[in-house]
Amino acid sequence: MGSCKKIVTILSKSEDISFIKKARIQFHLFLCENCMRYKKHLDIINKNMKKVFEKRMEITEKEIEEIKKENYKKD
Repeated sequence: MGSCKKIVTILSKSEDISFIKKARIQFHLFLCENCMRYKKHLDIINKNMKKVFEKRMEITEKEIEEIKKENYKKD
């Protein structure tokens, strides 16, 4: 696969990609710590956004604090 810029662009889009492309991305992520960190952060953001929208914006202060802690924890 190509550069980190290409990987980040692909990861940022939520579209279906071929098995071969997925394998190449996984290989790149295995070798590239920065892209892997980016993917982890993107996964956390996506997970938390789903939580917020599933609850239809009804979220408690405690849940907001938990999300903040999860998003700002050090790797």
